[in-house]
Amino acid sequence: MGSEAADLNASIEQGIKLRLGFVPGVVPHKWASRFRTRFGDDALDMGRISPDDAAVALAENRLDAALMPLPVDKDVFHAIPLYVESDEESGRVFGREIGLVWLRDLKHPMIEELTGIVRGRTANSSRGAIPAPVQPPKKPQNPKTHKNNGGRRPSGRR
Repeated sequence: MGSEAADLNASIEQGIKLRLGFVPGVVPHKWASRFRTRFGDDALDMGRISPDDAAVALAENRLDAALMPLPVDKDVFHAIPLYVESDEESGRVFGREIGLVWLRDLKHPMIEELTGIVRGRTANSSRGAIPAPVQPPKKPQNPKTHKNNGGRRPSGRR
């Protein structure tokens, strides 16, 4: 097990949580559900935050990451664009780009796991810090074969 996986496992055992904020209009449940499935219900604290307070909460270390509008200051934050949402307001439609944002200098063992989840990586991805579980070899569909046929299944025709 690599040091990243050991750090992540130690963090989970110590009860360290990832604090994720999200602005109104963002629905984080798809990613939160996947994160909790992998790391347990107690590994993630989520809460709604105003768009005006999201960057400040990250900078003040009240949140580890936030699902919030982009752009952000790239000298201060990492950001992964996720989608553009459309809102109707006063009869006009506008798009707001939403992304996962966290401080550039944040050293949280679960950030890489969350970024993998929002990018669509599965738990078995080789990019995650936790190694994928070893799968047992699959059994043959039909173990019965004809010895006269070179180990191949009979075609039913002669």
